[in-house]
Amino acid sequence: MRLQNPIRIERSLGDTETSYFLPSRESGVNDMYLHLGFSAQPQTIRRDRVANAWAILRLKHPLLACNIEMHDYDDIKFVLMPYASPESVLHSANENIFYRQGTKEELIDSYLNGPRTLSAQRLSYGPVQSTQVEDWFDYDLLLCTTHFIGDGMALHQCANDFFTLLSSKRSTEELHDIVKEQWRIRYGSQFSELSLPRSLEERLPQSSGRFQRAVSIVDFDLSQGRLLGGHSFSRRKGNDRRTVVPTVAFDEDRTRKALKLCKSHNVSISSALFAICNIAWARTRNDNPDLPVMMYSALNLRPFLTPDELNDSYWFIAISYFNNKAPDLQNIEC
Repeated sequence: MRLQNPIRIERSLGDTETSYFLPSRESGVNDMYLHLGFSAQPQTIRRDRVANAWAILRLKHPLLACNIEMHDYDDIKFVLMPYASPESVLHSANENIFYRQGTKEELIDSYLNGPRTLSAQRLSYGPVQSTQVEDWFDYDLLLCTTHFIGDGMALHQCANDFFTLLSSKRSTEELHDIVKEQWRIRYGSQFSELSLPRSLEERLPQSSGRFQRAVSIVDFDLSQGRLLGGHSFSRRKGNDRRTVVPTVAFDEDRTRKALKLCKSHNVSISSALFAICNIAWARTRNDNPDLPVMMYSALNLRPFLTPDELNDSYWFIAISYFNNKAPDLQNIEC
């Protein structure tokens, strides 16, 4: 069955999505990736099997398969052209995976510092590379997406669903049957009801009255006025950006001791690291120790959003940020 006269599905980017999209255009600022290393037998990770699993996810989560059209700063849209057949879904998925040879470090470095992998016409991508070890292969998978279509929680959940499909007992043909069924549900007979996941702003609970909204605005302005930091870094010109991802491993005993100590003080590991950074800054800034480093942390808003009745995809950005400021560092032993 083929869809006659495919329709075009679109919606405007929300404010949060726009704030992530605009800086990404030049060199991929905020582009996300999740690296996963694993071992598997070759038949588990065959390209046709991977493509079918990826096709299922791109059907269930349409933002992964969208394009972006920008006409002006206040006229930016997600655009999805529905697939004419299950075969076209599989073809599109195949175009957005890539197999290569090399090391994990080369794979990550090429994504971070090479030509941009993603674009307004490719919002998700999945390069895979392998190294043979006897009858098994060691694989490195990089799930790549733009930040304006989702956040870390969506990325990790997507990886979990991807590996659940690959490692299932279903044959590749059975995975393709799922592609056909998902296409039939979305495009075979109900295509007029298709929608893209709603933006964060559309799903936030609305203030119940004008007075409550006014109080919220005043409260926000007052909180911003208290957020002052004393750090600044000189800007260096002429050097190309180069991103590195250092990894520091702690053994099990040291990790357990650190977690136990943090728990006894009712703080998290990230809170402790934040305090350590401020102490280090205070040691270098004897002139103004009461103006510490100010950092921000992400806040997951998913538990507070209203349900999206037309789309059950978890691929949408649902984070905000809050600022952290240390207490008076003059009272902290350095």
